[in-house]
Amino acid sequence: MNILSTIYHDDKTKTCIFAETPKMSTYLLAFAIGKFDFIEAKTLGGIVTRAYSDVGSSDVMEFALDTDAVFLVGHIFCTG
Repeated sequence: MNILSTIYHDDKTKTCIFAETPKMSTYLLAFAIGKFDFIEAKTLGGIVTRAYSDVGSSDVMEFALDTDAVFLVGHIFCTG
């Protein structure tokens, strides 16, 4: 995700402002807290997609990432 700006607060938290993203169904979105590894790819339409895993396990995520990129293209084609 493209971060446009970051605001650091006195209580050691921060607020990130992100660039506008394409419309997506809510089941394609997840929030997670912790330490993760990830790998990413771009679909033919230029959409960045990522697959996350426990630290040190990103090598097993290649199938998930490939499947996700194909699914997104098909989903966009079918739903416009």
